[in-house]
Amino acid sequence: MATVPTQDRLTLTQPKYGITVGIYPSSNPSFDVELQRGISTSATPSLVAPTSSRFSQIAVLGVINGGARVDYQDGLPQSNQFYWYRARSIRDGWTPSAFTTAVNAQSGIIPASIPGAIPFTGRPINTELRLTTAAVLQIASTAGSTAGFITKTITFSGGQFQSQTSTGKVTRGTSTSGTVTLGAIQCSSVGGQTCVGFIPMPPNAVITQLTGECVRQISPAAAVSLKVYNVSTNGAGRVLLKNFTSFNTGANPSSAMNSTVAPGGYLYGVLTLNAVTNINTAIFRTLKVTYRMRQYHHAY
Repeated sequence: MATVPTQDRLTLTQPKYGITVGIYPSSNPSFDVELQRGISTSATPSLVAPTSSRFSQIAVLGVINGGARVDYQDGLPQSNQFYWYRARSIRDGWTPSAFTTAVNAQSGIIPASIPGAIPFTGRPINTELRLTTAAVLQIASTAGSTAGFITKTITFSGGQFQSQTSTGKVTRGTSTSGTVTLGAIQCSSVGGQTCVGFIPMPPNAVITQLTGECVRQISPAAAVSLKVYNVSTNGAGRVLLKNFTSFNTGANPSSAMNSTVAPGGYLYGVLTLNAVTNINTAIFRTLKVTYRMRQYHHAY
């Protein structure tokens, strides 16, 4: 919200010192903007904002064009003091809005022309965000190859897996020791059963984590295993991403990875359940897929 002005003045003229404050108001032009200034008493005044009692109003600015930047030149003496600013929307008969996050700057030479002021408040935008063009919303950053991504997690329940054969015997919505596990899958008879699951994914998503959750009997050992494949668009080729074996009771085995789903591609899971002594000894609950991507319109 506040910037240190650049040094831009004519030779032999008396400089004017102060701080140019740039404010981006709400989109409703019927509300004014109240600007307040404060000085911190902290040992590190550039890092610790003043308490509310140390802020006072210095200006009320009318907003002619809703959403357009409003500039205010605060004339101040030249010093090493840090001045803090915050703003809020006000209107007679209405409760004032919350204050923006306070920002600070030091006094400098105010140029003849007002520079553009970029808001560095770090405060969330508490209003609907609209794009005025048909351009794709792209998340980008210069901080590194892993920056500028949307990170999301999709959870697939065991109940989304289907028996691979017509004679397969599985139950969805299991009950173990009287506790119902909704969405899980288990054998409905002693023995082994194989199930398959189609897992749709956004195009060009980069999978970073797979996490499986199951419950199985240890002694005598029941078995739960899951193979997760990355399948290309036409389904002709598949790559094994992870083979979850030796699940422990109540454990959530996971695997970190960096695998990109092809455009239009998907994940394919092969689940094997083997109940040894009774049907409640091999239960698969969930598969969580964590992924990242740059284009928001592709995200699930």
